Amino acid sequence: MVPLAHTVRASAEEGCATFDMLRGDERLKADFDISISREAVVSYRAVRRRSFARLQADAIAGARAVYRHMPPQRRERLRRALGI
Repeated sequence: MVPLAHTVRASAEEGCATFDMLRGDERLKADFDISISREAVVSYRAVRRRSFARLQADAIAGARAVYRHMPPQRRERLRRALGI
């Protein structure tokens, strides 16, 4: 956690107004006085058109889209089933 604290401090000293810790509720985030932003997190990945990496990226994107459209009760059941 110390490297993260140094990174956050250095970012603030350089004038950054926000530091995105991304999604998740890891315990270490509770040690910071943070406000939750609901801005979308966007990721890009460059892969060859016909490759395993493309297949994997498409599968992950599809799974995320399905998860986002699930009712909250189903999401919770899925999280418990996966142990996350």
